[in-house]
Amino acid sequence: MNSRVENGKQVYYKFECNHCGECCIFLDVILVERDILDWIQKGRSDLLQYIQIQLESINYENFLKAEIEGKLEQLRIFILANHEYLGEDIKVEGDILIKFHNYLPNIGIRGILSPKNFEVILNGMKLGIKYILRCEANGYCIFFKKNRCLIHEVKPAICKQFPFETNGQLALNDWTLSICKGIKKMLP
Repeated sequence: MNSRVENGKQVYYKFECNHCGECCIFLDVILVERDILDWIQKGRSDLLQYIQIQLESINYENFLKAEIEGKLEQLRIFILANHEYLGEDIKVEGDILIKFHNYLPNIGIRGILSPKNFEVILNGMKLGIKYILRCEANGYCIFFKKNRCLIHEVKPAICKQFPFETNGQLALNDWTLSICKGIKKMLP
């Protein structure tokens, strides 16, 4: 049973997806190595065009860390040589300004950097770069259409897991409960 204490009482919850899509909007779908290897194995190179660097993973602090470790030039060259700059992403209200312009010349504050191939992603992950699926202008995942995931059979691990924790328990924190309309209190 999945439960949490609310107002001093144990409250039980169950989950049944109702395809509302709330988990598919304004959330970074961070890819993991297993996703990329699965897509390579299944011949899904068509997905590559929808992947970009999560800019927060190459922020000033990470470049500073790379500089301290003597890997700054390696990181900078890797990013510039292995990614295409596709222009600026949409600025969302309250967006964090990423301060890496001194390290990546001619890349805007919200630049879209798309990897050239899956091998680039795997190597970038080893350098601490995170990759995400791009979103539509309305904030929804590019693959969420008509209340369905267009890549359900190969969707990323983070999507398969939501709204569960890595241990398999239903995530009953306030943030998840506010997003997921499929989590319902069980009647006593």
